[in-house]
Amino acid sequence: MIKVIKPKLFILLNCLFFSSILSAQCPDQDSLWRRLIFLRDSYKIPNTKKLTELLSYETVLKNCKFRNDSTNVLLHQRIGMAYFGLSDYLKALQYLKQSIQIANSQSLNRKYNIWNYFYLSAAYDSLHNGIEKMKAVDSCISVSLKLSSASDIACLYSLYSKIEYYYDIGDYYNCREYAKTCEKYALQYARHDNDRGKSFASSSLGWHVEALLRLKDYRSAEELLTNKLNEYKKTGLQKYLGVTYDQLAHVQINKGNYVQALSLFKLALYHDRKKNLIFNCKQIQNTIGYEIYFKHLNDNDRALAHYQSALKYSNKDESIALKDQIESLNIFNRIANVYVKQKKFDSAFKYFQKGFDQIQQRSNETNIISAAKTKFSVYKKINYLSSLIIDKGDAFKQLYVFTGNMQALKESIRIYKAADVFLDSIKADLSDLQSKLFWRKDSRRLYENAIEACHFADNHAAAFYFFEKSRAVLLHDQLLEQRWLGEREIMQLTQLKKKIFRIESELNNLPGHSKNNLNLENELFNSRRELEALQEFVKANNPLYYQNFVDKKFITVKDVQDGLLKDYNAFMEFFSGDSAIYSLVITPVKSYFSKIKKEHFDSLTVNCAQYISDPGSLNLKFDTYLKNASQLYQLLFKKINLPPGRIIISPDGKYFPFEALVTRTHPLRYFLETYAVSYTYSARYLLNSFTSTQAGRSFMGMAPVKFSGFPDLAGSEQSLERLGRYFGQSNNYTRSKATKNNFLNEFYKYKVVQLYTHASDSGYGGEPVIYFSDSVLSLSDLLPEKKPVSNLIVLSACQTASGKLYSGEGIFSFNRSFAALGIASTVSNLWQVNDQATYQLTELFYKFIADGLPLDIALQKAKLKFIKANELTEYQLPFYWASPVLIGRADAISGQKGMQWKWAVVLFIVLLSLCVWKLNIKKKPKTYKSELRKYSFK
Repeated sequence: MIKVIKPKLFILLNCLFFSSILSAQCPDQDSLWRRLIFLRDSYKIPNTKKLTELLSYETVLKNCKFRNDSTNVLLHQRIGMAYFGLSDYLKALQYLKQSIQIANSQSLNRKYNIWNYFYLSAAYDSLHNGIEKMKAVDSCISVSLKLSSASDIACLYSLYSKIEYYYDIGDYYNCREYAKTCEKYALQYARHDNDRGKSFASSSLGWHVEALLRLKDYRSAEELLTNKLNEYKKTGLQKYLGVTYDQLAHVQINKGNYVQALSLFKLALYHDRKKNLIFNCKQIQNTIGYEIYFKHLNDNDRALAHYQSALKYSNKDESIALKDQIESLNIFNRIANVYVKQKKFDSAFKYFQKGFDQIQQRSNETNIISAAKTKFSVYKKINYLSSLIIDKGDAFKQLYVFTGNMQALKESIRIYKAADVFLDSIKADLSDLQSKLFWRKDSRRLYENAIEACHFADNHAAAFYFFEKSRAVLLHDQLLEQRWLGEREIMQLTQLKKKIFRIESELNNLPGHSKNNLNLENELFNSRRELEALQEFVKANNPLYYQNFVDKKFITVKDVQDGLLKDYNAFMEFFSGDSAIYSLVITPVKSYFSKIKKEHFDSLTVNCAQYISDPGSLNLKFDTYLKNASQLYQLLFKKINLPPGRIIISPDGKYFPFEALVTRTHPLRYFLETYAVSYTYSARYLLNSFTSTQAGRSFMGMAPVKFSGFPDLAGSEQSLERLGRYFGQSNNYTRSKATKNNFLNEFYKYKVVQLYTHASDSGYGGEPVIYFSDSVLSLSDLLPEKKPVSNLIVLSACQTASGKLYSGEGIFSFNRSFAALGIASTVSNLWQVNDQATYQLTELFYKFIADGLPLDIALQKAKLKFIKANELTEYQLPFYWASPVLIGRADAISGQKGMQWKWAVVLFIVLLSLCVWKLNIKKKPKTYKSELRKYSFK
């Protein structure tokens, strides 16, 4: 029978043994290693005793030959964790960083850094330093992936931290990607530790579904949840039943099945109570109150009852204390909204304040925004906080509607501005474009309500602020990137983005269970992480660029009047809300702010667009078109004294050709005849500096001429030759030379680029494409590699101004993508065009450009001359001339050969005339007066 040594005696013997080791100059390396492992795994020895012993080893090892090997790495790690256990986080950081440094000096020891970085992230978390925590998390993942140890439990914890982080800051696309990756590696880990591996995998799947629900991708969420209930019941993962029932309930709400949704919520509540998951129960009661009773049944009393029930759940888990506070914030906000609905404003504002108190006592929207950057990184579910601020602004607006209190209206506008600044702060933290677009769409109600409040107050200045912030903000950020980043940084970012697009394309074309899928998914995840790391590096090294992400000084109505309108006669901006259209017209001396019935506006624009884009319908029902176009003009401009001349229009969403509006029917007069129109993404887009310091060639033309599956563009080659005569340096790529690669490799070197080709607004992958002789150019192919010298690109192809509409950002079309590269102006087509009419119009346009006219006036004159030249043919119909629109800057293009040649001709004629005049004087001096009488000058 083996005699069992008592634990206390064992510890005493070990201490005596190791005190004898320490008496020597250097301890035995193997013995010390075993001792460190024993101390690591022992939970009975207090941290104070561990630390005393570990520090004594540190002193001895300083003079030992193995001071830089794995033993010393582990020693410094354990000292750091002993300090961590004693809540001395600064000392913990010091020793963990030393352990990392020693490990990095010996490549064989780098595997220890997986845990070193994980522990480092925990220490930063305890210090509430979210930025440094996430850097340590990223390093843990990076080391794990490089060493093919992604299924290490420390890496799984780090991946899980990234999932939660991205969800909390609202980056739902990255949250989804990290959740998929964590689930995959967790299932690999389950081969060694089934319970923990399956638990990680199930939790990751839960987050994946949560991200999909936030993105309103209910179909994908339902697919992932299918059969999960049976799987969890069979495998014993009972704690995930509540979450799954809750998520299935959200899917049913989207389908409109509220009775079934309520039943599923109740099942979720039952299972979470059974497992004592208090926080989950609180969330479910909150959701039932809001989704079922407040939004659907309009039962305020039942909603309040569920909110109060949710608040009764008392959280005892310190690790989720912050989550619990933010959930309470959301509940208080929803209670406040019930009271707003009931016109009980005193109670509403009391509960709004209770919501803010969850962040800090007596805080408000101003305190939140002025908080340190590190504070933002520890907020949970940041969308709850943005909703609280916006809802408070809405409450003050409703107070004004109910009482007529102007001070309440001013307060609502102030809070809306604070909410906008807060959203800017969120945007600066997001790395994924799709997540940024989601937030732009999600924040749309802020701008609609703010503009409505400004209309109530007749506050044009504030209205202009919100008009501008409601559109093309991400385009402005891209232009900042072009301005502040160097060629090398732009190239690095572009190469990674192209690699990601390529892998995504390959994955989309592979069968779901292909053997190559796993390798491609790994490569895609690694490439995204590499891009993320590069973006963070660029951010750290380009502070001026990233400081400009949050607008501190914004353009005003006066800036438009003093700047833009020096050369223009009016600037007009639209906002399309759920129930109304708002327009703001700024002239050099006055501004006009109007609210238009959305139903009437939409009806007229849809009718006009249907006729104008179809020559057959337009010809048959031309009178109907004239009536609609006249009514739309009256609706928009009847109460506005719009001065004739040059006008800039910033639409909200799809473009409509204002040139084809009818200002008078008898005799017929188009808007085009009085106004030279250009379009823009926003006023501040036009105030950007687009001047390139690089030398460039003058003109590049492209015309594939022949196409597979499309009609040939006969005559396009000859038209390009005629256009090239207006320029000093022209280069045309036609037929087999008009390739996609030639275009991408060359276009940015030329001041003016002309394309005669075919295009589609929904090609491969549903995105716009342009056709070349060998292949197609997709919208996603247009990524910046070098800063272009181009001033103007003319896209003479069908529907090049079309694309996918992203609410809050506008149409993602080719003209916008060229704008994002830093190209100030494009001419694009709104519908399918007639090729012969296009050649005529384009050549007239370039003729007037060569005369030195601004682009908008050149296009206006080209269209007017085209109409006059074709007044006896069907080409006079707006279908043939209204499709091409100028988007962006309208500055004249200087340096054309045609302009120089024309002045030379004029000078030659003048000199020749003088010579002839002198000869005539010498030969016939007596008849001079009689000859002069033949001319009559006016």
